[in-house]
Amino acid sequence: MEIVKKNLVSIIMGVVAILGVVAIYVWPIPGLYVTLGTELRSRLIVGGQVSGLLKAQRTLPLLRIDTTVQDPLNTFPNERVIEAGNNALTALTNRANEMFQVAVKANQHDLLTPTELPNPQDKDKYDYAEKYVAETKGYARWRAILNALGKPTAAEITQAQADKRAAINSQYLIQLPNGGGIDPDSQKIADAEYKTELPSIASDVQKLRAMQISCYLEDKVLQGVDTTNINVTNTQNMTPAMIFDTQMNIWCIDDVCHAIADCNKTYSDPAVPGGPPVDDALHAPIKMLEIMTPYSAQAGGTAQPDIHTALVKYAPASDTERVCNAMYDVVRYQIRLVVDAEKLPLVIRQFQANRFLTVQMVQIVQVMDPAVQAVAGYRFGDKPCLEVEFRCEELFLHQWTDPILPDSRKPNLGNQGNSDIDIDAANAAAATPDQSGGDPNATPDQGGR
Repeated sequence: MEIVKKNLVSIIMGVVAILGVVAIYVWPIPGLYVTLGTELRSRLIVGGQVSGLLKAQRTLPLLRIDTTVQDPLNTFPNERVIEAGNNALTALTNRANEMFQVAVKANQHDLLTPTELPNPQDKDKYDYAEKYVAETKGYARWRAILNALGKPTAAEITQAQADKRAAINSQYLIQLPNGGGIDPDSQKIADAEYKTELPSIASDVQKLRAMQISCYLEDKVLQGVDTTNINVTNTQNMTPAMIFDTQMNIWCIDDVCHAIADCNKTYSDPAVPGGPPVDDALHAPIKMLEIMTPYSAQAGGTAQPDIHTALVKYAPASDTERVCNAMYDVVRYQIRLVVDAEKLPLVIRQFQANRFLTVQMVQIVQVMDPAVQAVAGYRFGDKPCLEVEFRCEELFLHQWTDPILPDSRKPNLGNQGNSDIDIDAANAAAATPDQSGGDPNATPDQGGR
């Protein structure tokens, strides 16, 4: 015991050493090393992130549309800086929303009748058909917008000749007394006067027509306008989709006609130097709307004009890379105009001003001699004219079209493509006259709508 007492400390330390050696094999020390290593690496990662945050180059929010370069933020983004940035972004978002609503208002078009869409009842269909026929018959709607007519017809010239003959007879013929008939000498004078006037009657009628109108618009040149299935005796066969398609055609033609009317009011020439502008066919920059027809890019050219062909929405990317999407539908068409050669650049600019309309391509078909056209009955004035084709693209925002969209179109709202319709076939159908007797206006919807 004495030995133990004298060496107690040494014995205790020896026991501790032995326990330590045993613990290395019994206690899970290697697991503690692994845990410690994992924690150390995570702390290093956090440290690197903190160091990166301290050294990172920070930028201000992008608040301008004329650049994609963000200005550097030269101070640390504390709470006040972050709040200021968020406020700026909120103000920008609100301003953008206000601008979008202005765009929607500018893009919105009126229905022919208030209750025709989206789910018309029988009376609504009848009202629409009645208004449609009244507006489109004889192109009354668009001739009013354009202040347009066709050239004088043969019947009108014949009537003018008869009126001239009656006026000359009234002036020169002398009735003999006692029922003796017409004095032969007065008859000869009247006949000679009429013979002198006759060659100029047709020309005078044509000149008068040109002075009464702003441009020419003949029959059967606007596509998708037909009363075969839109009439008051066939409303049972009218579907909401048919009404929507024909209404879309009307909107597109309206926009083209308003563009032409604005051009003629803005850029017409004066009748005499220094005088006020006169927007008649002799002095207006756009002399004639010759045709408006769908355009099929996949077909490689212009669809053949036919009154039974409806305008179509376009799904494949166009030259502008626009496609029907969740924000808007794309409608493409081609128009042919007779334009004052000098005013063509102004016409192109005016066509696109304050409209969701893009003139994608301009092709000069031919130079037109006004003298040659006068022989055909058209009076374009004395300046050289061009026959030009515009390939156009127009956008219709969903913000206002979706609420009036028929239920049959709503399952595909916002789709870029269309899983139900073959686009090639639809474009081919749009470029080919309908020979089946079916609905010429119920064109397949190519934007998934």
